[in-house]
Amino acid sequence: MWILMLISAIVGLLIARISYETRWTRVAEVEVRTARLKGREEVKILQVTDLHNLALSDDVLLQLSAMRPDLIAITGDLIDGDEKDFSRVYRLIDALCQTGAPMYFCSGNNDWEHKRYREMLQEMQQRGVRVLGNTHTTLTVGDVTLNIAGVDDPHTRRDNLDKAWEGMEREGRFTLLLAHDPMIIRRELHALADLILSGHTHGGQIRFPFFGALVAPGQKLFPDYDKGIFPLKNGTILYIDSGLGTSRLPIRFLNQSQVTLLHVRGDSDFLGDHPFLSIE
Repeated sequence: MWILMLISAIVGLLIARISYETRWTRVAEVEVRTARLKGREEVKILQVTDLHNLALSDDVLLQLSAMRPDLIAITGDLIDGDEKDFSRVYRLIDALCQTGAPMYFCSGNNDWEHKRYREMLQEMQQRGVRVLGNTHTTLTVGDVTLNIAGVDDPHTRRDNLDKAWEGMEREGRFTLLLAHDPMIIRRELHALADLILSGHTHGGQIRFPFFGALVAPGQKLFPDYDKGIFPLKNGTILYIDSGLGTSRLPIRFLNQSQVTLLHVRGDSDFLGDHPFLSIE
């Protein structure tokens, strides 16, 4: 009898843990130090990705609306292909509008699968979201002018880095690239970015102690690029946010629903091949 009770308790705890990690969103904080910025210069970036089927609670939306980033990077898959209405998306965008920060969006594969995707896109633009579909722009934060480029979804081969980089002035500027699928790093021109922000993998959704994610779309089993920070050989930094929602299996385990606040800070002593990185 006690064995059955123990098993029941363990199952109950697992269910509670899965429910919490799937439904309650946290804010992860990441620090990036780079010689592209000077002294105490800092750019705060709020990354939001892979909303999918998650209806964010009023408490989470209120928490997001109270944040004060310098810019917001939305890296795709706000909807699923069979979404009936976009109210969840608009509630999120409206909350992010309250931050007062400029918002930038690049598309994901699930966005393109919806026949009314362009309707959502138009509504987002009316709410002030800048859509970066194989284009770039600049933003000035204090004394810092940075490049922000975005490509359409690489997973469905809609990306065009040649077009995104065209006419960009890079000398002395920090360059940020938004790409839904982290496998944009298979394209040679990704190396022109200092920092790439991606989503798409969901961190595997279900993770295992010691092994991490079992699968990630477009990669092999036990993928090399599942979530977190990856310094690349050319000096570019890739950051993969595991995102908010789910697809296929509607559960997360050891991989809580999240958004990320990235602190990109100057480091006048930096002389190596990569910035110093840390997760707070």
